[in-house]
Amino acid sequence: MNSAILNDYGYTSEQGRPSDWYPFTFSARNSVLAKAPLSHGVFLLRAPESYPCKRKSSDIVYIGATFGSKGLRDQLEKYLRRRPAPLLNSNVRKLLRRNADLEVAWITTTSRAGAVSLKRDFLFWFKNQLGQLLRRIGACNQ
Repeated sequence: MNSAILNDYGYTSEQGRPSDWYPFTFSARNSVLAKAPLSHGVFLLRAPESYPCKRKSSDIVYIGATFGSKGLRDQLEKYLRRRPAPLLNSNVRKLLRRNADLEVAWITTTSRAGAVSLKRDFLFWFKNQLGQLLRRIGACNQ
């Protein structure tokens, strides 16, 4: 799954297409959080280069969804804290600490259940297209 083909496969939000891609770094924290919606949804993190997987390559390194009541802005803010919560994906936190050039985009939904369902659909599609789920960020084939 390459981020450039998301729209081609019909992955759009209930309000339209996925958002633009924004820098997802500690230094861009305020800017990205100001743009992030308060609604529920799915967010995708991508790296500057694609990584080989079993069938194809992908620049998508993480797919997350909102589970709390505060929506996408709150979920993204948790990752961009200098001391993030321990339950967050440790590989994402490692990349952020190494100042990786990650970018984030999101697709909004009207409910938490919609976000969970859309994330499940993404993961299913990812596995079917690439032949596997991402096990380690930036290393599909490991």
